[in-house]
Amino acid sequence: MNLAIIVAAGQGKRMQNKNKIFLKLVDKEIISHTLEIFEKNDLIHKVIIVGKKEDEEKLNQIIKKNNFKKVYGFVKGGEKRQDSVFNGLQKAKEILSEDDFVVIHNGTNALVTQQEINECIKEAQNHNAAVIALPTKDTIKMADEKKFVTKTLNRKELWSMQTPQVIQFRLALEAFENAYKDNFYATDDVALVENLGKKVKIVHGSYENIKITTASDLLIAEQILKARK
Repeated sequence: MNLAIIVAAGQGKRMQNKNKIFLKLVDKEIISHTLEIFEKNDLIHKVIIVGKKEDEEKLNQIIKKNNFKKVYGFVKGGEKRQDSVFNGLQKAKEILSEDDFVVIHNGTNALVTQQEINECIKEAQNHNAAVIALPTKDTIKMADEKKFVTKTLNRKELWSMQTPQVIQFRLALEAFENAYKDNFYATDDVALVENLGKKVKIVHGSYENIKITTASDLLIAEQILKARK
């Protein structure tokens, strides 16, 4: 079984503290677009939504209105993104076996394609963990606290992480539990797998798979969606 954990518990600080998942993207809420993609994917069997407790009723209304049948349940988010995903993993224990896979995805990445999801699942099945990512286009430099450059990184070795990030369920539980044991926090899920010393396979993604974080992102997403239609 492949279970998607849709992370939708963000604070929206860069969107005037509005909950981004409920903003309209062309014809419906951002979260509706995201859930629809996973509802239509043949490799996704169940979906768990991680969100704010105060948003549960509104999310349930969206699920009912769109007749999303794969949504298994809702779980309250945590203080940080990592905590939210961990809460989703605890809920997933109710229906997943150790050899199943979790497909962790940002609720505001509403333009991910079926092909990207399928390819990431396929590579995770072959390598236990996989992530959608893009090669970095810009030169990246490290700097000290006084903003003096200390090192220029090799752009050919750098990738920008996206979602989905797919991990075998047994490995995901081990990675998250070990991270808490080590007091290790990361900004993406596969970093916890890396922290175990395990390999993560990169799947080349698309520049259209943007995370809608700012008002400018929303405008770009609208243009992409209109162009697709």
